[in-house]
Amino acid sequence: MFSARRNMGAGSIMIWAAFRPNGTSDICFIDTRLNANGYRKVLENHLVNIGTTFGVDDWLFQQDNAPIHQAKANLPWFRAKKIKLLEFRQN
Repeated sequence: MFSARRNMGAGSIMIWAAFRPNGTSDICFIDTRLNANGYRKVLENHLVNIGTTFGVDDWLFQQDNAPIHQAKANLPWFRAKKIKLLEFRQN
């Protein structure tokens, strides 16, 4: 999953996409600040089908340690959906 943010003084937009050697996912544009529930809705709408898009079942999702990523409501959601998380280590 790739996420980029660019501030231009008038606001910001976050762009999500996933990529593999055999293709890319759809692009998701997010133009509002997210809380934990909003983040989970984005995941439900754009993340869950990525394995199907790429034709693989064994993949990892990487996120940083932003508070909405580590929210208590979101970590059980990943387990329930059987989405493996890549541990984020900041050097």
